[in-house]
Amino acid sequence: MKKLLLFLLMPIHLFAQFTDGFDDLELGANPAWLGDTARFIVSNDALLRLYASDADTSMLYTANQMLDNTEWNFWVKLAFAPSNNNLLRVYLVSDSQNFKGPLNGYYLRFGETGADDSIDLYRQDGDDHTLIIDGINAHCGGSVNTIGIRVLRDDSGNWQLFSDISGGTDYSLEGTALDITHTVSSWFGLFCKYTSSNAQKFYFDDFYVGDIIVDTIAPSITQLNISLPLGLVLQISEPLDSATAVQFSNYHVNNGIGAPNQI
Repeated sequence: MKKLLLFLLMPIHLFAQFTDGFDDLELGANPAWLGDTARFIVSNDALLRLYASDADTSMLYTANQMLDNTEWNFWVKLAFAPSNNNLLRVYLVSDSQNFKGPLNGYYLRFGETGADDSIDLYRQDGDDHTLIIDGINAHCGGSVNTIGIRVLRDDSGNWQLFSDISGGTDYSLEGTALDITHTVSSWFGLFCKYTSSNAQKFYFDDFYVGDIIVDTIAPSITQLNISLPLGLVLQISEPLDSATAVQFSNYHVNNGIGAPNQI
């Protein structure tokens, strides 16, 4: 009797998404981080931390080829006021693991000279750097900056940059851009430039690079209070879109009252 062999061809993401919250307290696997690993540590509270001594630049990177329809999010703390001599680049996209030299890719920059430090998205073409999203001034201009970051890119090259400058995930839009100059990636990683006094003041956590996370849970009213004579005060379970939240047609009170005339 002849045997029938069935070969099933399944779609495979060869360079699939990765997450790293450093709960394993190491850098060697899941994913494997490379670069100036002797200058970084994972602390006992599961935070990645730069742990250098003298003024220098240090980088850390891991393989990642995701670009289209991709989300990048992470937490960062810069325990200093950034400047041109003390700054962070997070390379979302790069064709080279050497962030100290020429490459093609995109990165977020935290830090510039002056008090108006913003979180900006740059494109790098070899040795040329082009600003494509100029973030909100002073969003990383404090003496301690704890920031949650979310970046989205679709398959048409539309970029969206969000941040939560309280360090959480209550993101607000920093800016948008359309850029399709670079369409492939090999690496994701960090580039830290610092003086000796700030050589141990970069912290990171909760990296995610992967498919865009879609929020499928609708906001709900968690509390309602009457504000006399004609008002209602609503507490909502999550932040609302600023444009749709003020549309009268999105609210309705029953018993013949209808939509509000002021929000």
